[in-house]
Amino acid sequence: MEAVRSAQGRAIEVVEEARLKYEDELDHDRRSSHKPLRTFQPGDLVLRRVSNDQSVSRKTKPTYEEKPYVVIKSGHRGNYAIQPQREVEAECKWIHVDQVKAYMSDQTERREATRQLDEAIELEKAEYYVEAITGHRGRKYDGTREVLVKWVGYDDETWEPEEGVKNPELLKQYFRRGNPQQKVYELARTSTVTESFRYEALSPTAGFIQIDILQQDPRTLIKKICQAAGVHPSQVIMVWASPPCETFTNAAYNMGRGEGHGYNYRDFKDPERGPCCEEDECPYRQKATLHDKCVPHLQEMAKADWQEGFTYDYVVENPHGCLGLRPYMETNEWPEQRVNKFTVDQCAFGKLTQKPTDLWTSLSSFRPIGSTGDGRCHSRCGRGYFTETGSYKHVQAYAQEPHRQPRGSDRVSIPPLLLEEVLGSAFDESTMNEKVVIDLYCGYRSVAPVAESLGIRYIGVDIARLAGVDSFV
Repeated sequence: MEAVRSAQGRAIEVVEEARLKYEDELDHDRRSSHKPLRTFQPGDLVLRRVSNDQSVSRKTKPTYEEKPYVVIKSGHRGNYAIQPQREVEAECKWIHVDQVKAYMSDQTERREATRQLDEAIELEKAEYYVEAITGHRGRKYDGTREVLVKWVGYDDETWEPEEGVKNPELLKQYFRRGNPQQKVYELARTSTVTESFRYEALSPTAGFIQIDILQQDPRTLIKKICQAAGVHPSQVIMVWASPPCETFTNAAYNMGRGEGHGYNYRDFKDPERGPCCEEDECPYRQKATLHDKCVPHLQEMAKADWQEGFTYDYVVENPHGCLGLRPYMETNEWPEQRVNKFTVDQCAFGKLTQKPTDLWTSLSSFRPIGSTGDGRCHSRCGRGYFTETGSYKHVQAYAQEPHRQPRGSDRVSIPPLLLEEVLGSAFDESTMNEKVVIDLYCGYRSVAPVAESLGIRYIGVDIARLAGVDSFV
């Protein structure tokens, strides 16, 4: 993967160098020496050419608009930002010099244009915020590198010098991104928390924080996440958590395979399925013990926040396995003993495999529906078929046909239809104008696109950034 990224970077550099060389050759071409680009200065008045008209009557129509424009600033290779005269709050339009001509103005109009230019510059300083960096050109070592900036509230993108971007972290995020097509977004608010809680904006309404959740104080975790993202904890309507399922799942590698440890993280002779052994140095016991800390950590977090009045709802998701048998999953361990457990089959929400999944949630109005009415398969999910023996078989079966199993996000992602039902319930129960969902142990961030489609701001939190999820929006 690193080799591919390096090759992509070199290819981009070669293309940029070739384009700059081509532009330089055009500038010094003898055939163009007699027709240099006309230049204008900020504050000049110009007339804009009307749109091309190919009709017969075009010769009787004016070639330029009657109302002049004020030149606000110049851009790359003869491009200028212009604004209608006496409309200081109007949006600036970028246009090439070939589409404008000088306007014969009097002294009064020139003074007005100068004042409009000063007001436009002040307004730009007050209101222009970077929404995203979408591209770059030039080379850093010779000082020609510029970045293509998308501004908040404006459709046009402009080329700006690298030093013109005031947020150095934004530039670092852009140039170290893994996907060359990924846009890097500015933060609407500045983070004031420690370096470990750095918020990375992935879109105007979605971001990611890379931390080890179990190393944080659960009593202040949500408040620090919100502070880093620039939101208030009262805006959080739901915390979604998908703790690691590796040591709880009923998948083949975790089923008892004779004596010894093998791949057995849990002791399946124990009704509560505790860690596999009593040996402290056993790596399987260590991982099982670590995973046993995840849900109690979340429970302590929710209890502390609820006591402070931040009564967001929560959802804990895990494949149907032995997590539900652990002692800390009892009703009295949850905040105010407010928890409902549901088991759903993902095939009822569009997946090709049945994959039973458990949900523990405080949402009082949520009831799974899916394609079957209760979120279970019942051999009528529509994602399988009946065999000659009359049994119902799904298109994919993870345990029975491991060679056909999907990999990556296709295997572990949550069906969007299920997420729509859950997030929809949280959305309906909340009265907040701006709604936020926090996704702990976010992995491939299945929640993000669904949250954004519902107008909910998304904050993903996990210990690692997984490959292939930088450009989910």
